[in-house]
Amino acid sequence: MKKVLFGGLILASLAAATTVFASVSTYTASSFSQFCAQNSSICSKNEHPGSRSGSVSCPSSNQIITTVYVHAGNGQTVFQLPDPGYSASFSNSNRTVTVSVVGTGSNHPNLSWIAVVCTIQATPTPTPTPHPTSTPVPTVTPVPTSTPVPTSTPQPTATPEPTSTPEPTSTPEPTSTPGTLATPTPAPSTTPDPNAGQHSSTAINPDPVCAGQNFDAALYVSRDGQPVAGVNVKFVYHNEAKYAVTQADGRAGVTYGYVDDEDVQFSPEQGFPSQLQKVIQATNCIPVPAAPTTGQVLGATTMAHTGVVDDAVAAFAGGFGTLMTAVGAVLYAKRT
Repeated sequence: MKKVLFGGLILASLAAATTVFASVSTYTASSFSQFCAQNSSICSKNEHPGSRSGSVSCPSSNQIITTVYVHAGNGQTVFQLPDPGYSASFSNSNRTVTVSVVGTGSNHPNLSWIAVVCTIQATPTPTPTPHPTSTPVPTVTPVPTSTPVPTSTPQPTATPEPTSTPEPTSTPEPTSTPGTLATPTPAPSTTPDPNAGQHSSTAINPDPVCAGQNFDAALYVSRDGQPVAGVNVKFVYHNEAKYAVTQADGRAGVTYGYVDDEDVQFSPEQGFPSQLQKVIQATNCIPVPAAPTTGQVLGATTMAHTGVVDDAVAAFAGGFGTLMTAVGAVLYAKRT
């Protein structure tokens, strides 16, 4: 009895471990097949029914694998690798993957298909090394040398005894003007580039939208000011999720039918920022005109109900009486 209980605990632990570590994708088998067919430029899927291993490669040679999906058995569950039930080996510069089933038994069914979602391999752009700007050296203004001004020698006067000629006094030299040092100009500070890094923006068209009308929801992604292609984007409006992939202009878009004023959620992959934009109903929509009412020709029954027949009979009787009175007057005049 103890052995049976111990074995049951081991099986329950294995089942719990499988449930905890299983990487179940949000896609079902049918929804992923539809997604891959609509995005064949970045998605590739190979069928391997009944096999224990298989491989698949990116659609183009300039792409690398970003995500691996596996479908095994006959259900709708799709696993997103890494997953403990499968081993993956990448080759061909990360453009090809070989997937094998790990383990045996009913919990490890044979493969159905293997698929990959790829992106274009970006070539890194070398960052230029900034060169320090040289600090200007101030020039020294030369100090002018002073020129001595000679003084005139006085002539001696004739006296009995000559007096000694006075020595000329020296003119004091002018003081030198100290040189002025030039003030160095500070180097201008660099302004950060607003386009650096990863950015995303949204657009809804038309905006606002009339009731009962469709509208387009689009997301644009860029890196360092350049549009980025091959980014998976999830759109959600009124609890309805749709998926699209950015093209060469960095745009991914889907179409919804207007329900009410509610946010559209934009969720791109590869680290691009998510966005929200509210759909607003327009107030100046032109109503659709009603179909014109077709005219009705009155029949005899309708004329009888509306009094047309009665009026016609009365008019005829009055006219006929007038005519007979005129005829009688003429005949009476001839007899007399």
